[in-house]
Amino acid sequence: MLRRQTIAPPTAADWADCATYGAIFVLGAILFWMSHSHPSLMPFWAPWDFSPSIYLATALTFYWFWRGLALSPHEAQPPIWRRIAFLLGLFLIYIMLQTRFEYWSQHMFFLNRIQHMVMHHIGPFLIALGWPDTMIKRGMPRWGQQLIEGRLVTAMIGILQQPWLAAFLFVGLFYFWLIPAVHFRAMLDTGLYTLMNWSMVLDGILFWCLVLDPRPKPPARISYGLRAALSFGVTFPQILLGAVISFST
Repeated sequence: MLRRQTIAPPTAADWADCATYGAIFVLGAILFWMSHSHPSLMPFWAPWDFSPSIYLATALTFYWFWRGLALSPHEAQPPIWRRIAFLLGLFLIYIMLQTRFEYWSQHMFFLNRIQHMVMHHIGPFLIALGWPDTMIKRGMPRWGQQLIEGRLVTAMIGILQQPWLAAFLFVGLFYFWLIPAVHFRAMLDTGLYTLMNWSMVLDGILFWCLVLDPRPKPPARISYGLRAALSFGVTFPQILLGAVISFST
């Protein structure tokens, strides 16, 4: 005789999760409708051109981090300064991409440079400094944990965080999107503009997580000495790029 499997009834925590996901979806739907139907009525802190992917990535990451903290014992939680660094980095990237600042940066080049600096340097640096991966994973649903711990994602991160490739991409992407023909096309093409923003943010996070990993090797991918070398090594090409931009504009 096969035993009938019993399904446990939803707990209060399950209902709270459902309510939170529902609230995130409803708020996103309202912002989407307002930004497309009444953009002139949106306050300066609201998205001028609503991006569902950026909104969901920010909202879910914040919620999973908060939920991971709630599920962790006090001694396993990161110190307060790491929490502040992570939340500030996430907040700054969201401001750059989902407030009226994005609209301004599309029309003023110096604001566009500030946007890219925050997206690629400052925001990812603060997120990596916060080292939130354990809390985010703990707060994720099971399918999310299985996805990011799967072979495909793990292999891709392993390749992209090879030290010299990571440094090359960190400097190279910043140069690439500033090529006049490429930059002009990206600012006019919605799909290419989205790709530019996502590539800048993700590349910055991958690089700074590699450099600012607080763990020794192993389990960290590289030694402290190589991390220091990478952080200094990418500085000089960035300075050169800034000088070229300053003298050519």
